[in-house]
Amino acid sequence: GVTRALLDAAPIDVDAADATGRTPLHVAATHGHASCVEALLAAGADANARETTNKRTALHCAARAGHLDCVRALCERTSGESGKKIDVNAGDDHWGTPLHAAVGEGHVAVVDWLLSRAGADVDAANRDMC
Repeated sequence: GVTRALLDAAPIDVDAADATGRTPLHVAATHGHASCVEALLAAGADANARETTNKRTALHCAARAGHLDCVRALCERTSGESGKKIDVNAGDDHWGTPLHAAVGEGHVAVVDWLLSRAGADVDAANRDMC
């Protein structure tokens, strides 16, 4: 698609971040653009990059917004084959893990997938140790 064509057109930094540390991968995951997530990962985007303001990863963003297709893409495309395994239990400065974010927003399908397919730790504590 268009995203892939743009990524192929000229060498760019796919992990370029704005003032808050948000990368293109964060933005794509937040807005549910799974094809963009996949293209960015294929171009070498760092799935574990964190926002500077709250330490969220793209997986936190996708889980919080309930974008199961993006959650799947982030977890499956970074399953270790490329050597860049995603940290499904990474904690941020607000919700905790992506699982906490999905639970907090009531995204049952994302919660189920993170637990059954991604290996999310059901016992992980958030910043309040809950």
